[in-house]
Amino acid sequence: MTTGKGRVARALAGFRPDRVPRGELLIEEGFIQAYTGKSPVTPEEELNFYLEAGLDLACFTREEPLACFAREGSLFLFGLVNGGFGGLVEDLGFTQAMLKVAARPREARERVAEHCRLNAERGKTLVAAGAGALIIGDDIAYNRGTYTSPKTLREVLFPALSRQVAALKEEGVPVLFHSDGNYLAVLEDLAACGFSGFQCLEEGAGMGISAVREKVPGSLCLMGGLDLKYLSPGYSPADLEEKIASLLKEGKAGGSYIFGTNGGLAAGLDPGAAALMFRVSRSLAAY
Repeated sequence: MTTGKGRVARALAGFRPDRVPRGELLIEEGFIQAYTGKSPVTPEEELNFYLEAGLDLACFTREEPLACFAREGSLFLFGLVNGGFGGLVEDLGFTQAMLKVAARPREARERVAEHCRLNAERGKTLVAAGAGALIIGDDIAYNRGTYTSPKTLREVLFPALSRQVAALKEEGVPVLFHSDGNYLAVLEDLAACGFSGFQCLEEGAGMGISAVREKVPGSLCLMGGLDLKYLSPGYSPADLEEKIASLLKEGKAGGSYIFGTNGGLAAGLDPGAAALMFRVSRSLAAY
């Protein structure tokens, strides 16, 4: 019997598994509390939540829960680390970071490079704890395009990001990229950085599955696609089911696809909607 671990591994390698794997960028403890009615959530209860929901993967920023899940062994495990652009924003705030990039690109490039180096080391600790792949989360865009010009990203971010990806792939794991928004203008640049795929696929920003595959055809793995509005309080079950069916049909057409939401599950989302998502996506996942 194929496990979630094997299923996700095949999708990441560019092959079709028995069915579309399913999982989230992150699932916050507050959501699990609301879903299960248990507080606090022990590591064992967290693992049971994933297994009972029928998910194929889990993603963590910390070693401890990742190692706990690794001992169970049936789920594929991702580690999530930051990139360099987000590090610059955290250091300076968004406005000052954009000013730094525009006025002093060399200084910005050096700071971004240091963040990428440190985050590569962070990623290696997650691999050592049991991660079979890594996601670099580095929000570089909003709905209408990238926060700064593609030319600037090519000068300030992508050289360091390429080195971060290379350092992580030396650990023998694939690396995916996450950003909200529309970054179609630099999608080919990101693919050239060595990424094995992309997580988010924000259709409302022009980054739907078909748009991404048209821009970078091939075996890159795509993950996500479901807008969180479908899981908000007051959701329409019919609309949610219809959207899940549409995304799975579109995702299956390329083979290397992992179904889930764009941003993960957090407190405030409707547990009933999530339960419906788990059930419907499972029932429609077979190739």
